[in-house]
Amino acid sequence: MQCVGVGDDAPHGSVFRTIAMDGDVLDCLVKLPAKMICRAAVAYSPGDPSPPEPSSDEWLCYAVRCPREITARRMSDEFGAHDVRGDRSKLYCTPGTPME
Repeated sequence: MQCVGVGDDAPHGSVFRTIAMDGDVLDCLVKLPAKMICRAAVAYSPGDPSPPEPSSDEWLCYAVRCPREITARRMSDEFGAHDVRGDRSKLYCTPGTPME
């Protein structure tokens, strides 16, 4: 996924949302307008014979204020295995639909 900052003409404000993830339910304050747009992306090495195609999903991401939660887990990706730990949600991303 690749994210870029955006300008958004939505009015400034905030709304409460209950956000469920990985079995946790958090009551959060979502701040408007959107801060980023994220799109599915794939990375590959130069010279790869057939780079994979990313999906066409797009997400709008908003700053969010949620109760503190400590999450720790072992993760693996194309750069190796990592022990990662987070303490508070920073962004909430929701699927967006282009309107052309």
